[in-house]
Amino acid sequence: MAANLQDRWGVTGDFNMIINREEKIGGRPHMMEESIDFIECLNECGLQDTGFTGSKVTWCDNRDPPNTIWKRLDRLVFNTNWFDAHNNTSITHLSRSCSDHAHLLLNLLHENIQGIKYFKFLNFWTEHPNFLTTVHNSWDVHIHEPKRLETLIRELEDTCLTNNTPENRCELSKCKAKFIRYFKIQDSILSQKARVKWFNEGDANIAYFHATIKDRRRSLTIRRIRDENNNWLEGNETIAKGAVNFYQNLFSHEPSASDYSALGCIKSCISNDDNNMINAIPSLQEVIDIVFSIDANSSPGPDGLSGMYYDKCWNIISSDVHNAVKALFRGPILTKFHTHLHCHGPQNRSPPKLFKPQTHYVTTRFLKS
Repeated sequence: MAANLQDRWGVTGDFNMIINREEKIGGRPHMMEESIDFIECLNECGLQDTGFTGSKVTWCDNRDPPNTIWKRLDRLVFNTNWFDAHNNTSITHLSRSCSDHAHLLLNLLHENIQGIKYFKFLNFWTEHPNFLTTVHNSWDVHIHEPKRLETLIRELEDTCLTNNTPENRCELSKCKAKFIRYFKIQDSILSQKARVKWFNEGDANIAYFHATIKDRRRSLTIRRIRDENNNWLEGNETIAKGAVNFYQNLFSHEPSASDYSALGCIKSCISNDDNNMINAIPSLQEVIDIVFSIDANSSPGPDGLSGMYYDKCWNIISSDVHNAVKALFRGPILTKFHTHLHCHGPQNRSPPKLFKPQTHYVTTRFLKS
């Protein structure tokens, strides 16, 4: 049936089956072998789970404790065409008032909100014949230089209106030539992005990857969140405002004084040689060993660059990477780009709650393998 349906469609109701162990509470442990047929059926039909808000379960056998069993048996699944038409579809689990099953409240919405798209390096760019040339021409470009030149050009143009000397005209021409050079670099980058667009729209695409991307986008969508007062916040603007207020209040508190004198009673287990080794500035060879041990297909960091980028461009960027590592060990004030908080929150499909970040301060050392 799924092969004959080209339009958007979905199925909702009691499937009498769960997908994973988290969808069952009580009773004997769930064996994943019991769910394989159901999961394979959803995959073959191209259906994805909607997710939910409200209670984690939709069914209860109503037995007396400790024999009570709860499961999430009721759900809505739909295909990718449904997601295209109603990308903000949501299911709310209502109370089980007149049945052992909870009612499902379906909300169909479509939002044309473009999220922030961060830069991510794509490994196939390295196959472009002008890849290294583009990196080499762009690597030494100061990111603020075009704006500085644009401001300087305006000032020189105003100066030439009142003092049109050969020196001022010569300086204006030099600034314009530098500014045009940066535009040519930008054109090269944009032409490379055009090739990326051609690849994305070419014959190499298959429906599976589109479905996977859309399912991941749906699962990462936050439709509502609970604040510190247990109030539910819904809507993108309300959620964003609530999150900003929460962390502003959290990080604006006055720091409390701590007494660390008790630490002096703990016997030191690190020798001076160990401490000197940890604090030593890494050599270029140590950095090389670490960089080239990174998997080429590894997930990119905050800068969006994968291991393959460092591998292919090492001859161009090696000096700057080593200088950055040495500067880090000397203890400079890091820029905003390098001072992200690594927050660990609960991993589940239920609506998240605002939480305090668990920040881990780790002293990193490049060691020879």
